[in-house]
Amino acid sequence: MRLSSPANVTRAIFPSLLTGVRRAIAGEVRVVRALLWWWPLWALLTCLLAAMTAAYQAPRAYAIDVGAPDDQAYVHNFHARVPDESPTYRWSDVYGYVSFPGLGGSRPFTVTLQLDTARPAPVTIIVNGETLFSRPLQPGWQTISLRVDEKHPRALASRDTIIEIRAPDYRTPDLPTEPKGIKLASVLLDQSRTGSFITPAYSTLVLLGGALLLVYLLVGRSLYGFGTIRRPRAWAILVALAFSVSLVLWLALSHIAASVASPHLVVTAVSALLLLIAVERLLGSSRYALSGAQRRVLAFSVAFAFGLRYGGMALPQSVIIDMPWHMKWLRTLLLGDWQSLYFPGGLSTVPREWGLDLLIPKSPLFYFIFAPLSALPFDIETSVKWLICFLDATLVLAVFWLVLRVGGSRWAAVAGAGLYAIVPLAFRAFSYGILPTILAQWLAACLVVALVAVGARLWTITQWAALMLLAAFALLSFPTVALFLTLTLLLWTAIRWLNRCGAGMAMTVWRIPALLLAGWALAIWAYYDLYISSVIASAT
Repeated sequence: MRLSSPANVTRAIFPSLLTGVRRAIAGEVRVVRALLWWWPLWALLTCLLAAMTAAYQAPRAYAIDVGAPDDQAYVHNFHARVPDESPTYRWSDVYGYVSFPGLGGSRPFTVTLQLDTARPAPVTIIVNGETLFSRPLQPGWQTISLRVDEKHPRALASRDTIIEIRAPDYRTPDLPTEPKGIKLASVLLDQSRTGSFITPAYSTLVLLGGALLLVYLLVGRSLYGFGTIRRPRAWAILVALAFSVSLVLWLALSHIAASVASPHLVVTAVSALLLLIAVERLLGSSRYALSGAQRRVLAFSVAFAFGLRYGGMALPQSVIIDMPWHMKWLRTLLLGDWQSLYFPGGLSTVPREWGLDLLIPKSPLFYFIFAPLSALPFDIETSVKWLICFLDATLVLAVFWLVLRVGGSRWAAVAGAGLYAIVPLAFRAFSYGILPTILAQWLAACLVVALVAVGARLWTITQWAALMLLAAFALLSFPTVALFLTLTLLLWTAIRWLNRCGAGMAMTVWRIPALLLAGWALAIWAYYDLYISSVIASAT
């Protein structure tokens, strides 16, 4: 038979794969339909939308301390924080924006800004597309108040408030390459306590309602198959009820905080649900003969690990200490200046507050690996957070496999994997934002798993080359992790040598230090040799 189209070729080559995918999708559709086809869920969703609309009727005052760590969710097109002066502030660009997403419309409010032009300059302030202020200002800190009421119907009707600040290009002597506008220290938005009905932000209601449905599906899917459909529905609706109460209270306390977080809640829930489904399906086709409960708990541990990490890290209100540093160097690479990362320079210097003049070879491998994410139609910082959280969540499966490998029972392996999902050390690493170290730990764990998997068998040329390349990447990824991995593998070699059985086993033991030497040779040839003389000179 002649194959006339690529689709026919695909079906001829991968018939079982296509059939399996179709069956899996059909099965998941049946599960989703069984969980959603239940009137109490839709009654809860209706009540949530009504309660959130009512919560919008509580007017609030919102103060943004520009220059504080948590201002990053609301200021856009601004330069780095200047926290060491009083008041703290940021320089805007020629065009700077302060957003209050999901504020609600039709209720009058007052905007108060504390700013300094640092030189005589004309300043224009636009609120929701209407110019409310435009005149020259003298240098020095000053306060400007703007009233948005019925005299400005366009600005009043907007359900998302955006304040745009424009000023002429200004270059400071310390950073002559950065165009600046004005210094902004604080923004206060105060809604009137009386007035018309506050029109809620529809996008916020839709996203928070979607987050409720996704949480319900995540819990229901985790319990589906254990007993009748009534059990997963009951537990899922209880969790969804508690979640909806939390959403309403959060929205009542701060319209803008809940609105800013709403898309990230949806992305987190969707990702966790898809991870749960994918991991459980993969485990079902594995050779470990896990029971349905074991597969479900292990899959939920992976999804829960991702949700905890990304759910907290991706919130715009979260302050990830080192994130601006990493984004600076990632954007430097994306601009084509790879030499700044590869050769000794700013990336490899210690922070000024250390009071030391040392070079540390902070490998640019992290930035080179994550740079392709810029091709995706998403914010680069959010994409980096998503991928690093996904990589760390996959270590749940690595822990499970290692416990099985050393002779643990299946439930012991599942318990160990679940423990890693909630281990506090991981959250400390993510809160500080030491992303290259997290990547290095993941690469080191992959190398250990690969070595254990190969074991005492005869290594083929392909396996040897792959392990050597993985070892080089792990050693290149971060110097402290490279040192830890080296000591770990040497200790592993010593233990295996002491417990060797026969001449053949004695020969295989020496493959690990040989692999380590080969990995170090590649790492030194590729990068570390640039730093040998510089590090010795700076240390002495």
